[in-house]
Amino acid sequence: MKSQLTIVPVCMVVAILAIAQSGFAEKNSTLLATERAMDQAVARAQWAVAYQQARQVSALAEAGSESAEKAAKVLEQAQAQGRTEAAKVAASSDPTKMIAFIRDWQPSDCTAEVVKAVEPYARAEFNQIMTKPDPYPRYPVRTFLVKWIGIPAPACKEALAGYDAQAKPQFDAAMGVADRTERANKLKIFIIQWRPSSLIADARDGRQTIANEVFQEIRSIDDELERRRELGKFVKNFPDSKQVAQAKEDLGASRPVVVAGGGGSHGGGVSRGGSNQRAIIEKLDHQAIEKIEHQKSETIDRHARENLDQQNIETEKMQHREKEEGQAIESETQQNLEKIENQDVEQDRQQAEGGGRGAQQARQGVANKAQTNASQTARKANTNQADQARQGKARSAQRARQGKARTHTVND
Repeated sequence: MKSQLTIVPVCMVVAILAIAQSGFAEKNSTLLATERAMDQAVARAQWAVAYQQARQVSALAEAGSESAEKAAKVLEQAQAQGRTEAAKVAASSDPTKMIAFIRDWQPSDCTAEVVKAVEPYARAEFNQIMTKPDPYPRYPVRTFLVKWIGIPAPACKEALAGYDAQAKPQFDAAMGVADRTERANKLKIFIIQWRPSSLIADARDGRQTIANEVFQEIRSIDDELERRRELGKFVKNFPDSKQVAQAKEDLGASRPVVVAGGGGSHGGGVSRGGSNQRAIIEKLDHQAIEKIEHQKSETIDRHARENLDQQNIETEKMQHREKEEGQAIESETQQNLEKIENQDVEQDRQQAEGGGRGAQQARQGVANKAQTNASQTARKANTNQADQARQGKARSAQRARQGKARTHTVND
């Protein structure tokens, strides 16, 4: 008995030491891999990557160690390069480059200059979306946030605050559902519909709290078949939980072993056949449960997507109407401007011509008189020609009569 009491504490100490050594080895392996990645980034002059890797090495290495001192030097060198590059990016007038630089270098202080330079672009884009804030343009704002996510510009912070204010009632309604399973489903729909609201993290925490409770209850179930059924449901309902890996492991560990049955004159063959039958039934039950839960999950996701699609359609229709109204207003404004401009031009022309209007009337009178004289002359000429033509015809007729008279005289 004494030797047993001595052996048990020793085993426990050995086990504790083994676990500690395993954790230390894992941490040391991660540190070595990160430090290697840092060295490679420095060699390739990839300073943004080197900066991020050096930050990780500083977090993993012990204070005062060789790795920690090396990471500190790399951080200093990388940030010096970052400040030089930041000045170029800020002067580039390219918001896409600015956004990429800020995301690569956060949380370095070298991003401050670029954030200041990119703010006017973010502000102009956000103000254009908010020209008609009623009703709240939820989907255009969400598109804006997805594009500018992670950029600490004032316009982006303002957009996120407004978006969170719109999401808050939906989040509170989901969290207020009494039924635990229904509350988890509501939170899942909220996460799908309201990305990238900062309340998404709270919704995930709410689902994780429910997952913790459900998983502990499942593991306390004594009946193996019932526990497996609940574990299958858990994996389907909480695929984003921290316990899903453990749940899958428990499902694999508790899977019944199917023993090949055989005939024969001994009674053992019947027993093995019964075990096979039970294992098959349990497997079929588990598959049926998984199928039902999968269909239920798909239905919830489909409804969420359908609601989202319908809202997108309504938003597109509203944007189309707003665009048409804007074009109509712009066209009417342009026509009014052209009308005013034409009136001004006509007024200037009349004022310019007003001084010479008397001379123009005099010239017009002279022209009219000349035209009248010309018309009279033409009429006289036409009359003379007509008279001459009539006289010529009369002379021709007279000569014809005289010729006929001479002919009669000769015949007689």
